Amino acid sequence: MHKKRVIQVGVICLLLAIAFSVGGCFPSRSTIEAEVYTVLNRLEYAMLSKDIDLILMCYTDPFYFYSGGQVSSITHYQLRSELTDFFKNRSGYYELYELREPLPYKLGLTEAKVTCDLHIKRYSSTNGYEQASFDLEYTLVKHLGHWKIRQIVNRNPVSVSQTLSILGLPQE
Repeated sequence: MHKKRVIQVGVICLLLAIAFSVGGCFPSRSTIEAEVYTVLNRLEYAMLSKDIDLILMCYTDPFYFYSGGQVSSITHYQLRSELTDFFKNRSGYYELYELREPLPYKLGLTEAKVTCDLHIKRYSSTNGYEQASFDLEYTLVKHLGHWKIRQIVNRNPVSVSQTLSILGLPQE
């Protein structure tokens, strides 16, 4: 009887240990939030430094852009082509690319949603200076162990082609 009781207590302790250790296997909200902010900060840095490979690392292939009730699917190939044309052929650069006040409102193990204001000021030899502000919603997904932007929604009522043109993203 005593031996049976010892085994029961041992099994209960083992189950409790497993339960508490499994709880530590999942990232906390603050860890997920920090990883998401890292992607957004990387995107800002990459755009300002004209680092196309780093920009592509921030997005799934393809990613989706919604604006004015329209959607555009953008592949890495299209984005690389557009950015190469902008940075090299049109001597373009971003003087300002800033995601202000990012606010995560949904954080999960594999998907996160963040709203923020994007402020840009860019120059190209063909259009001169352009600047704009957008109220955006980013959806990020955990893709092969890394967070990436899967979808961007422009919450301003502007057509997708106008927005993509100003942001310097390829248009279908």
